[in-house]
Amino acid sequence: MPIKEALFWFGLATYETGLWFSLTPEQRILGFSLLLLGLLLSVASILIHYKPQMKKPPVWMLLFFINVAALAYDIYDRHRSASPAQFNIPIWGYLAAVLVPIVI
Repeated sequence: MPIKEALFWFGLATYETGLWFSLTPEQRILGFSLLLLGLLLSVASILIHYKPQMKKPPVWMLLFFINVAALAYDIYDRHRSASPAQFNIPIWGYLAAVLVPIVI
């Protein structure tokens, strides 16, 4: 199976999983994140198929986006739930965790 077709089917499966998670009240943020990721993967596969001369983004951009999305979800989840005192990190600690890998 070509990568274009595999990417489309993976995007469709991710979209359907996100749809299922978005219907449960506890996992709504995860569901909408998976919906968006599945839609982006499907659109990317269609673009790769019809515009093969288009410049592809580097892998580090994808990894950076996944890292920032996971960090944002962690911040959201920790502030939403009652967390113990050991997890009360000031906001500059989170900013340093994001900005240090960019500089390096």
